[in-house]
Amino acid sequence: MNPTLSQLYIDLAAVLRQQGDLAAAANCYRRSIAMAPDAETYYRLGLTLFEQEQWQEAVECYEQAIALWKLGGGYRGSRVEWAIVHSNLGCALVRQGKLKAAIAQFQQGLRLAPNRAALYVNLGQAIAQQGRDRAAIACLERSIELEPTGVAACWQLAQLRQQQECWLEAIALWQRVVAQSPSSSAAWGELAIAQMAQGSWQQAIDSLRCVVRAQPEWIDAFCQQTQQSSSSDAWIDMQRSTARFLASLQSIETNSLQLLAETYLCRAKLLWQYGGDRQIQQADRDFAQAQRIAQAENLRLALPVRSIEQPTPPQGVYPTAAAWFTAVRPQGAYLPLSQTRLSQTQLTQSRSRPTVSSVEACAGLNCAPCLEQLQRQFAPVHLGQGTYACSSGSAIEATPLFVAQIPQGRAWAVPQINDWRICNAVAVLTPEDELLADLSRDYPGQLPNCRQSAPHRIWTAERSAIEPIAGTVAAIAGLSGHVYFHWMVDILPRLDLIRQSGYDWQAIDRFWLNGNSRRFQRETLAALGISAAKVLSSDRHPHIQAETLIAPSFVSPLGWASADALNFLRQHLPIAAAKNWPSRIYISRQSARYRRVLNEEAVLDVLRPAGFVAVSLESLSVAEQVSLFAQAEAIVAPHGSGLTNLAFCRPQTAVIELFSPDYVRPYYWAIAHHLQLRHSYALGKSFACRSLQSLMHPNPLTADILVNLAALKQLLKTVELHS
Repeated sequence: MNPTLSQLYIDLAAVLRQQGDLAAAANCYRRSIAMAPDAETYYRLGLTLFEQEQWQEAVECYEQAIALWKLGGGYRGSRVEWAIVHSNLGCALVRQGKLKAAIAQFQQGLRLAPNRAALYVNLGQAIAQQGRDRAAIACLERSIELEPTGVAACWQLAQLRQQQECWLEAIALWQRVVAQSPSSSAAWGELAIAQMAQGSWQQAIDSLRCVVRAQPEWIDAFCQQTQQSSSSDAWIDMQRSTARFLASLQSIETNSLQLLAETYLCRAKLLWQYGGDRQIQQADRDFAQAQRIAQAENLRLALPVRSIEQPTPPQGVYPTAAAWFTAVRPQGAYLPLSQTRLSQTQLTQSRSRPTVSSVEACAGLNCAPCLEQLQRQFAPVHLGQGTYACSSGSAIEATPLFVAQIPQGRAWAVPQINDWRICNAVAVLTPEDELLADLSRDYPGQLPNCRQSAPHRIWTAERSAIEPIAGTVAAIAGLSGHVYFHWMVDILPRLDLIRQSGYDWQAIDRFWLNGNSRRFQRETLAALGISAAKVLSSDRHPHIQAETLIAPSFVSPLGWASADALNFLRQHLPIAAAKNWPSRIYISRQSARYRRVLNEEAVLDVLRPAGFVAVSLESLSVAEQVSLFAQAEAIVAPHGSGLTNLAFCRPQTAVIELFSPDYVRPYYWAIAHHLQLRHSYALGKSFACRSLQSLMHPNPLTADILVNLAALKQLLKTVELHS
């Protein structure tokens, strides 16, 4: 044991932690512990691991610190210090969802330091998560008694009062928060929400002015990007209306309420056109909000007219195609292709009607609890400053693979109208118009680990007249099929299932899919030997009945690249002739309609000295994109379809993915795991006002990215890509 060297490691760890190099700091603490284990060093390691979001390891370190303290004969030093250790242990347990154990730690901390206001805040938060609002409020009020100028307790209590719709109390509490933290955009934004709910419209506008005054970088960039668009549709109209409203908040204009009401109407119109239970509910709320503003302020608004669809629901639903074949025994065939078999119960499930379920049960692909659980399987390690490295992969339950041959089978899809009114539902039905659930999908979709879902959109949709199609038709249209990512990951690999089942593609008369209007669609189909003359566009032929329908299963959960799908793409898509491509590339989203990098020029100023070259993939053929990624040694890119081409990278290629903190999705982490890529990612800066954020980006999928340049520089050093 070398106490001097042990202390040197502790001192070095403190410096590294202060510099934001959390991984190196944690390693130094571990080396010190290996030489001279003591409670204080375990505690410091626990703090560092907590910052890295390694909750279980942090818990173990805190517990070891407490155990060593007890072994040493009890309290040494300040009782408050040990109360803080218990508090931090409780916070780590909360992050793991272990609320009962966390509450016990907070209570132990209060026994050591009964007048510690912060402990009452933590205890109140944990109790609130259990749904015990009255007990939580008592804890938070006690914290305020102990520390009247404290912000945390007022903040949490204000949120609770807002949830209870006690608006006057919430307003008073948020006013206390902004008095103590006048630069907090998030607090001003929450105050504005409460004021609007109370009908205090002008006061809400004043609060929102404080929000935009504190975040000019965000507002200016958003307004500038929006002004650059020359097209017009409901999405662009929504963006422009929001930009006009934000600009009015930056000035001394008096028409902000008029512009806010018009923006709510624009969003209502957008969401009504898109459809879906959640979207329509939000649209109805927006419409009502605009009317309230107009009535209160005597404003004149041009109210949109909502068209109501006349549903043409199916006759019933079978949970699986296999269950229909078992029950009806039709002509045709059910051809299983994988080792994953259905249970006897699944095979014998009878036809039913959908049960009414709450759309609040699960938000599909945006379900926060399911997303958190899924992301945890990749074990992302926080490196500091909002940057992460994925340290492992995710084990996803295998999807049963099969092909169904259905005489007189039917297929239906919502046609894509434009870039935001996408194909949001597809379905395969029996000749008797019964839905086959495992061959059908719709948004909001379903994550791999989720077992809840709302009834399919077809039950409330208006279907066009059925169109008979002669011959054999392969039905492979999919959700968002005009998006490069979904085309490559969800749609094309289904062709391989058809071939595995014994069908020759050349023997199939028509391929019912999401058209071939996009360059990448035409090029990939041509590369696979499928003639454009055989394409039956689901946009033009949304409801068909084929003489023989060939329906392959989905190859994996929505948007989830399987190893087999990646192998299929790598084997069948051509690489362009050798070219002197740059080895370090940045994928630009300059021409994208959403999820734009608002400070892209500043990002390139950071990347160019390290040898990165900006590339616009829209200008390249698919073969050129394959070639570009196949020889790349390092790739930096905002989250988006361009990263689909990671499928063609070599092992150990370095990848840095740029995210908005409001939209972090692990789709490309799965590709990186399958192909052994070195994947890390960086979260951009937050826009700290959820009411304005929801107007700027009605769907989190569309959230723009404001890159944290300091974090990007640090991440480049960490993954050894700096200049």
